[in-house]
Amino acid sequence: IRLGDALARLAAGGSPLMRGAAGAVQVLLGQEEARAFGERVASWVDGAAGPESRTALSARLTGLLTAAGPLLEAAAPALAPLLNRVAELSDRDFLDRLPALRGGFDTLSPAARDRLLSAVEERLDGEHPADTGDIDPAALARWTRADLAAREALTALGLLPEAGGPTEDPVDGVIERSARAASARTLSPADRWRLLLGRRQDRLPASARSLATALDELYGQGRGEGSRGDMAGRGRGGREAPYPGAREWSEELAALFGPGIREEVLAAAAAAGRRDVLTELDPDTVRPSVDLLRSVLRHAGGLPEARLAALRPLVRRLVEALTRQLATRL
Repeated sequence: IRLGDALARLAAGGSPLMRGAAGAVQVLLGQEEARAFGERVASWVDGAAGPESRTALSARLTGLLTAAGPLLEAAAPALAPLLNRVAELSDRDFLDRLPALRGGFDTLSPAARDRLLSAVEERLDGEHPADTGDIDPAALARWTRADLAAREALTALGLLPEAGGPTEDPVDGVIERSARAASARTLSPADRWRLLLGRRQDRLPASARSLATALDELYGQGRGEGSRGDMAGRGRGGREAPYPGAREWSEELAALFGPGIREEVLAAAAAAGRRDVLTELDPDTVRPSVDLLRSVLRHAGGLPEARLAALRPLVRRLVEALTRQLATRL
């Protein structure tokens, strides 16, 4: 009884990391239905619309997967809501959440992520309709691949019509809404999971491989089972060579995800010990955190005066913001 009460309090009012861990343990002990917990995990993704909520999403997933790594793989009811949510997001909303999702799932070893991706792909394949009417399934697959290739070529040439433009003869707006929804989701569910798990990325379309490369620069292959040997070389979807420097990586992140997400990724890299990214952080837009300030101060000691001067505005901004936060709490 005491354990159940403690877990309930942690799941409701603990830190994001502890909330994720406590919720997973509740499912393992039979104190919460897997489906209900899966819906809660999906709601974390829904709510990750800003920097703080995306940081919380990553921490909650880290807690969940640290406490019960195989839970999503083994408990289909827990995985189903997250599968649906990842598939339903528009490309823009998915890309905004992708670094946070990748950071959370990076808790798993490469081998565990491979197993989870196999379970995901099996579920996605099972959701495909088997009855295609009078159309040969093989022909339908060929037509679909041709349509996607044509769309990618037209996008590269800038020949696609503007989103939301006039459509011919809409029937009660259904055709227009369907076309708009389809154009907002060009990344398939399977490709989205390959990106957020960082596995089997060689199967990604060419247009998505730069996303994989940008995140691989921070997370690499991962740690633990499968991080060495044959499995470690499998499925790297981006370029094998690293970026020439932090500036090139920063520019690529901004082009792929936008300036706001770039700052979040660079801050995570700095907190992980990447001292070369410190000068790329924008003092005016970076999200203050104790971990980031600690990383900046740890690495500033060995820098020459010229580079140290460039970091002073960042340190000043972090100290002022954290001081205000502490004063408010007190």
